Amino acid sequence: LLVNFKLAKRTNIYLAVHRRNQFYQNSRSKASPEYQTYKIVTSVLDELKKKGFVTKQPAIAHAHLTTYKPIGNLKLEVKKVQNKDIITSRPGTFVIIHIKNSKGKTVDKKFNPTYFSKKINKELSSYNDLREKKEISFGSLSNALLQTPKNLSFIIQHSIDDIKTIKSINGKYKIVLRNSYLVRIYNDTLKKSGRFYRGIESNMPSELRKEIYIDGRPTVELDYSAHHPRMLYHMRKIEPNATYTNFDPYNAEPNNPHKRNAYKPTFMICANNTDRTSALKALWKEINCSIELKNLLPDNSNATRNLLIDNLISHNPGIKDDLFKKKCYILMNKDSEIAHNILMHFAKLKILVLCVHDSFIIDKLFEKDLNQVMIDEYEKVFPGFYPIIK
Repeated sequence: LLVNFKLAKRTNIYLAVHRRNQFYQNSRSKASPEYQTYKIVTSVLDELKKKGFVTKQPAIAHAHLTTYKPIGNLKLEVKKVQNKDIITSRPGTFVIIHIKNSKGKTVDKKFNPTYFSKKINKELSSYNDLREKKEISFGSLSNALLQTPKNLSFIIQHSIDDIKTIKSINGKYKIVLRNSYLVRIYNDTLKKSGRFYRGIESNMPSELRKEIYIDGRPTVELDYSAHHPRMLYHMRKIEPNATYTNFDPYNAEPNNPHKRNAYKPTFMICANNTDRTSALKALWKEINCSIELKNLLPDNSNATRNLLIDNLISHNPGIKDDLFKKKCYILMNKDSEIAHNILMHFAKLKILVLCVHDSFIIDKLFEKDLNQVMIDEYEKVFPGFYPIIK
């Protein structure tokens, strides 16, 4: 609790806590700490409130949580917690299945381990053993990157040392990050999704990923280009490059290549929804929340969104029948299997690879090896077809 108050204080926010028994009953799994029960959590916080050690801010709506902030002597105890003493608890399992409960909330599903889940869990346990032994850091971070609000918030949350104590060397900063564990999260069953989450790299700002060092050495990041649409083509035994050299499924307006960044989320939304109407609504939300998309498009009208979808379909006639079929979970399951095999290949060689879905980070010494393994593992899933890697 002290550690979580410390982390909340570093970002200047109250600590949000669930106070509904149903949450703890639904979310109990091997991935949860043994002490994280309704009785323990609420009784400890209630006693701290009673003794005047915390101030409480009740939930103001159903979607919000009760929040707490340390005061008095407890505030002094929180200050004593050293950054270097904060660790991430090793999960009890590295295979998690998410489901929606009756109220639409995402919770962990209790399931009996299968041969497949045991195998995946054992391999990920070995992979995470390797992560524990490796130092992940920003080896030479500029002051400009360090001071960007989004970057600074991330670093404050994940740095081993207090940011105020880190000194620059020739204007550059070395910032060692806390260890984290990668888990595979499936949806509903072990055949849907299965992507990797919770590693330090998972929610890291993309510009910071370029600054990652592993054991003091610079890294390189390679990713599959247009991964999901190309997978759909290859599932249909179609090679799009056979018709158009260097065909890009997202480049629906070749005369306006900058709009590629609008067609990429449009494709993902069309692939993730079951009909055009729901896709148009989802696209409206996406545009409304994105400054980049607002700058790329004339407006967020129904006509503009329909034109994006029409152009995307016209550009990709070979896979038009795969849109609005919610094939996202199938695609994520295939890309996560490819990712899993890439991670395990290098882990057996004691080489750590970090993973952000279809993107992989490795010591620069092994860039060519990673490129070849990415090709090999893709070809195993789609025999006779090859990816584009950048």
